[in-house]
Amino acid sequence: MRTISFKRVAGAVLACAIAVTAAGCEYKAAKKGGGDVTLTWLIPGDTQPDIASVMEAANKIIEPEIGAKLDLQFIDAGSFQEKLNMFMASQDDYDLCFTGYVNKYRNAVDNAGLEPLKKLMDKYAPELYNEIPEYCWRDATIDGEIYAVPNVQVEFYQYCYYIQKELAKKYNLDESGIKNPNDIEPFLAKIKAGEPNLYPFKPNGTLIWWKTIYEEVYARTMMVIDADGNSSDLKMLRDTPEWQLGTKTLRDWYNKGYIRKDISSATSDSSDANNNKYAVLAGQWKPGQEADISRQRKKEYIAIKLYDPYMINGNVNQTMIGIGANSKHKDKAIRLIELMNTNEELYNLIGYGIKGKHYNLNSENKVEFIDGNGYKPNASWKFGNQFKAYVIKGQDSDIWEVTKKMNDEAKKSPILGFSLNIVNFSNKLAQMTAILDEYESMNQGSRDYDEFKNDMVSRLKNAGEEDVYKEIQAQITEFYKNK
Repeated sequence: MRTISFKRVAGAVLACAIAVTAAGCEYKAAKKGGGDVTLTWLIPGDTQPDIASVMEAANKIIEPEIGAKLDLQFIDAGSFQEKLNMFMASQDDYDLCFTGYVNKYRNAVDNAGLEPLKKLMDKYAPELYNEIPEYCWRDATIDGEIYAVPNVQVEFYQYCYYIQKELAKKYNLDESGIKNPNDIEPFLAKIKAGEPNLYPFKPNGTLIWWKTIYEEVYARTMMVIDADGNSSDLKMLRDTPEWQLGTKTLRDWYNKGYIRKDISSATSDSSDANNNKYAVLAGQWKPGQEADISRQRKKEYIAIKLYDPYMINGNVNQTMIGIGANSKHKDKAIRLIELMNTNEELYNLIGYGIKGKHYNLNSENKVEFIDGNGYKPNASWKFGNQFKAYVIKGQDSDIWEVTKKMNDEAKKSPILGFSLNIVNFSNKLAQMTAILDEYESMNQGSRDYDEFKNDMVSRLKNAGEEDVYKEIQAQITEFYKNK
């Protein structure tokens, strides 16, 4: 990891006068610079009615530090991508923006919407280097440059089953006996027989059968590499035994009534999940997730973890903060990002609001939200290093220490830092994605894969799948050669 430290000294004017370093003077000037500057920060999420009071409190911290104020603007997540695309195309001069699961990082870079950050960090925000783990910087690098700062949080995948605790107890579930995804079936049979008002299982595609054994090199291609890193050969996911087992199992469970019959038309069944209509759900695990689910759904859940933690390539890039390429205040913007990652008071103010107004800290020093408080983004991971966050009631007190340890110890992707350049075949990828979307039922169990396999494969090949495969394989091979 690149290690750059900057020691603050008394008498900044004297320090600059004797030329400790030119960069040091510039760093101080950026930090204390005046002027009526307001930085616009675009974030996906619901509008917060009481954001004005939070901004007023936050700017009492921010303005003395960087000589600028903050205007945090929430944009509906459903339209965030479209609006950011528009802003980039029109060369709008927003200062900071979220990039990740929406406003895709690589796309934002390719659209020239984000400013390169290495020189800015060197000059104005050197403390950032030490706040973010080296493997996160590696994952955030595109063609040797960094265009956004990762929001450190859970960086690994570990798949699990979430199960209603009272049902696990009622039907004597032996948690120790669940070693692989199919081991849960006897429990699903009991739920089917004994709980007519519940759906036994909510699937999450075939992921729980193959993710962390293979890694998809680019979303919606079904082209994977071995996660153990022993080979750079690209494989078709549909040819792997794990994926085939997943599709066959889901189809079998659908036929047995463990999966709801209207799964293909239930495009959004989050309300059923939130109302505890599912006995078992497949999902990703992270420290404290059982407590979060239990709190949200007012019913206690347990988690049975499968496989070891694994950090896939690009996972870090799902939650990042970038600086707009046309920002007029890039020096102050990078200082604000540094401040969000180093100042715990500011981070929690933006994440949770004002203590006593929007939340309180209980006797365990954990956050308890005040009902109808007017400010509850419910997503502190959007704003910076989540390990600066206060612990929420119901979470273990050591949640961030445990998460950090698991991040550090998780097996890392053999292609960490690989960024696929799709310019030469983006149209073919779009056609392939559209075709795969038509066959999503194979990941839900509602249709037998064998019935349409030949048709699907034929259409994918006609769309240029083999050309895409060769292009991706060539880039993967080159990456391994230079690793």
